[in-house]
Amino acid sequence: MGDEYYRFSTVTGKKYNVFDSVKLLNLNQCIFYMENNVFPDDIKISINDKGNKCLVFYFNKDATKEIYKRWQEQRK
Repeated sequence: MGDEYYRFSTVTGKKYNVFDSVKLLNLNQCIFYMENNVFPDDIKISINDKGNKCLVFYFNKDATKEIYKRWQEQRK
């Protein structure tokens, strides 16, 4: 993929591919990920579906596969 699909995070200093990312808005899920040493590639300010400001955390898809399973299990 070309450079047009890459972004540079001014928050983390990481360069990441937007198509290799998952966007999370659930703060509890993001905390769970980070407590388990899976850190976001970027964090942005956005507007949620209710029109309120929110934080969007961009995580690498491959890096979150296992922790997502653990997140699902602990929620049961």
